[in-house]
Amino acid sequence: MREYKYINLKIVSRCNEQEIVEFLRLCMKIQYLGCVGAARSINVHVDGDGSGSLLFYVLENGKEELLPTPTFKNSDEREAFLTGMKQSIGE
Repeated sequence: MREYKYINLKIVSRCNEQEIVEFLRLCMKIQYLGCVGAARSINVHVDGDGSGSLLFYVLENGKEELLPTPTFKNSDEREAFLTGMKQSIGE
């Protein structure tokens, strides 16, 4: 029997429900591809203007812990982080 791993996740939008719905649609696509066994790249556009400002909390043992947002000492660290993200998603 397959053992599943999970986390309890709380998603908060500072703007409106639409950003949460769009995130859930992305999750549905990932779930679908896993169910049918199809490997695909999924393009995700984040405009970064701060209007939705999605926040993610891990819920464990009755506590909420906000996922940390990366901080950088300088622009070189920031660019290295973004380059690593692009490489990890195959851009």
